[in-house]
Amino acid sequence: MVISVPRPEYPVAAMSAVVGVLEGSLNDSLKAIETSDKARTSVLRSSLNVARLRCVPDPEAVMLETWESWVLAMTRQEFIHLFTPVSDPQRNRTSEPKSLRFQ
Repeated sequence: MVISVPRPEYPVAAMSAVVGVLEGSLNDSLKAIETSDKARTSVLRSSLNVARLRCVPDPEAVMLETWESWVLAMTRQEFIHLFTPVSDPQRNRTSEPKSLRFQ
C-alpha cells in the first residue's frame, strides 16, 4: 500500500532564482573564512540554506546538484569544526592544535 503525503506548493521558480544569490554569498564567506569568525558561522548557515533550497525543485533529490549541495554543506561543517581553534576557559586563551610526535 502506497501512502502519499500532500506537499504544499512552493514558488519553485522564485526559489531557484534565490539559489544563485545564496551561492554568491557563500563564496564571499569562503573567501573571508580564515580571518573572520563571522564568516565561519555564515558559511555553515549559507551552505545549509543552499542545500535546502536545492531540494525545493528536486524533492526526491535525483539531480546531481542537490546531492553536491548536501555533500558540500556536510564537508564545510566538518571542516569548520576540525580546524577552528577551541577556546580554553580555564586559561582564557585559545588552544592550538597539538602536533603528533612519533617515537
